[in-house]
Amino acid sequence: MATVQVPGKPGELEIVGEEAAVVRRIFAAYATGRTPRDIARDLNNEDIRPPLERRWNASTINGNAQRGSGLIFNELYAGRIIWNKVRMVKDPGAGKRLSRPNSPDD
Repeated sequence: MATVQVPGKPGELEIVGEEAAVVRRIFAAYATGRTPRDIARDLNNEDIRPPLERRWNASTINGNAQRGSGLIFNELYAGRIIWNKVRMVKDPGAGKRLSRPNSPDD
């Protein structure tokens, strides 16, 4: 999503131009009052590839403010790289991995 790790330089990120243009477009549309749902619909209609998913949707753009997910609430787009935001634990009943937020102090 707009950045990739630089090979041989741990913790260093590099901007991917084509993806950065899409991110700028999303922020510009959001700033003018467009809803995440409308933005996602436009991106899907133009066949712009979303990150990790098959289609853009409102939560891809808006995300969750508490968890810092989605493009709008992701601190990376404000220039801050945050490590160790979540930990993965295994649900003993279902055997599935669950994401749990870490304390900001961690």
